[in-house]
Amino acid sequence: MSPDEGNLIALMDAPSSIAHLPFLEALAGMTESSPQWQRTLAGFLTLRFVEKWADTTDGAPAPLLKEINAVHRAVDAVDDARVRDLLDDIIAATTRSWGRRSSAVTAAVLSYAQYLRELEAWALAADAFDTFVRHALTSEERQFVPLAYVRLGACQRVAGDSDAALAAYEAGGDCAERAGDIQTALMARLGAAHVLKDRGNYPAAEQMLDDVIAKATGVEELTDVLARAKHDRGVVATDRGDTELAVTLYYEALNAYKDERGRQRVLVDIAYNLTALGLVDAARDAFRALYASATESYGRAIAAINLMYLAQLAGRELEFEHFRRELALAALPPRGAAHYFLYAGEGLRRFGRNEAARVSYGRALEIASRHRFNVILLQADAALDAMKRHEALPPTPIRLDQEPASVAHVVKAVRELCEQVTAH
Repeated sequence: MSPDEGNLIALMDAPSSIAHLPFLEALAGMTESSPQWQRTLAGFLTLRFVEKWADTTDGAPAPLLKEINAVHRAVDAVDDARVRDLLDDIIAATTRSWGRRSSAVTAAVLSYAQYLRELEAWALAADAFDTFVRHALTSEERQFVPLAYVRLGACQRVAGDSDAALAAYEAGGDCAERAGDIQTALMARLGAAHVLKDRGNYPAAEQMLDDVIAKATGVEELTDVLARAKHDRGVVATDRGDTELAVTLYYEALNAYKDERGRQRVLVDIAYNLTALGLVDAARDAFRALYASATESYGRAIAAINLMYLAQLAGRELEFEHFRRELALAALPPRGAAHYFLYAGEGLRRFGRNEAARVSYGRALEIASRHRFNVILLQADAALDAMKRHEALPPTPIRLDQEPASVAHVVKAVRELCEQVTAH
């Protein structure tokens, strides 16, 4: 860090300033030679600059010229042109608006937050969205606040902060209802149901999702909301053990989704539930298709985690180890990491590598406990207890007879889709 940058952090460390801890935590985990160091540092300094601007609207003095120049130099050193342009926009809008509210500042911050979300920098994106909602005070800005709260909640949820996520969803829903924005209000309820489901409160999540489905059914402009609600309702059915219902709900969501990312996400859950029904070959084909075509790095990681799981079910140790090693190097968010260590532990245990299995289960338990992933926590804890009692793994759930009639149409459609995707 240059002396100018270090001095700037100190100058901006006034009691009224917001700390932007996610950026500091990210920097603490890097070295200055890291490719992400400069863009993270520049983002941190720029958002702290926004806090100084907000202070001036309450009568605080404007920053000194040397502070402004130091922020400019930090941003100029960023190698990502898109990040550099977005941060430059924030600085330009801020320096034109000392002492007064300006929607140009918050609009620039919102664009930066959205780009961080696209990069899947979840904690940093959450911090930037939070900066927007705290400073969006004019009527022109407030129209964007409900959706910003929903995206803030989503980023916090993926980053593992469920309490903050639930608060953001509730705030976004309240704002949307006051503005008459039914779509965003329902999206906020979907997000809150996600958090409730993650905590194991299935009855409350189910009730909330059924209410959203009822309100969105038959309303053309709410088709995307309906797809997401049926998808999420399928997740609850899965967790409650109603696998055939879950597959049917997922397939309805697959047909309702208009965007490819949504279709890929629900395909993951169809494949997962086909696995639970013992239809391992169909599930493996689906995950292979997703692994080859995923448009998001996390989607590809989910496919790899589940291909690792299916490999150990079928006794393919080399394939299991291939994906285990690949994922060990991946930057997974907390939920993905918890699932990875849980499934890796099961495979290691199945292949007789008990000490490594205990370590893996222990990591799953640690992550699940920290982030309140109660279902994963219970699974990892039960697995460790079973190992202490020297219990064998249950038989692999591979179905040899025909698939249940209730899901036959889904199996056929998914296999055709996978043949299409893998042919390219």
